[in-house]
Amino acid sequence: NLSKMAIDKFGNLWTSVYQTLTLECFNTKTNRTTHFTNFIEKQKHIPSNYLRDIFIDKSGRLWVATNAAGLILFQHDKNVYYEYQADLLDQKKMQSNRIAAIFQDQAGMIWLSTFAGAERFNPDESKFILYRFPSNMSETLSYKSVRAIAEDSSYRLWIASSNGVY
Repeated sequence: NLSKMAIDKFGNLWTSVYQTLTLECFNTKTNRTTHFTNFIEKQKHIPSNYLRDIFIDKSGRLWVATNAAGLILFQHDKNVYYEYQADLLDQKKMQSNRIAAIFQDQAGMIWLSTFAGAERFNPDESKFILYRFPSNMSETLSYKSVRAIAEDSSYRLWIASSNGVY
């Protein structure tokens, strides 16, 4: 029951199993699968955590979005990964650990669809900017979660939220 897939520049097929922390790489040349168990061991203590998206950026980097542990940059050739987690006290850090999807725009910025809004990430500077969309709800701290982000041929971003498209 695969939930997400991505293919890197070497032809490797990266997969995750629905609502698990299972990250696997299928080498299409050798027909062998590699299971990344150290990834699972490090993340399994976080309640309700599972992989939500797998993304290969224009530089060939592998990014993993999780439901509760933030964003992960995985350097599979070294079997090392870097975690980016929310820090509500630092506005240059990520503001939500619940990421639904990852997108990269034409300028190379990484966009995260999160439950707090759309977060733009500059991977070269490790800086995040949160864009929030007010909700129709009466609570002042209620914001629309972002589900997906796309870019059209005029380089305009389209953001799908829980209450419409912006």
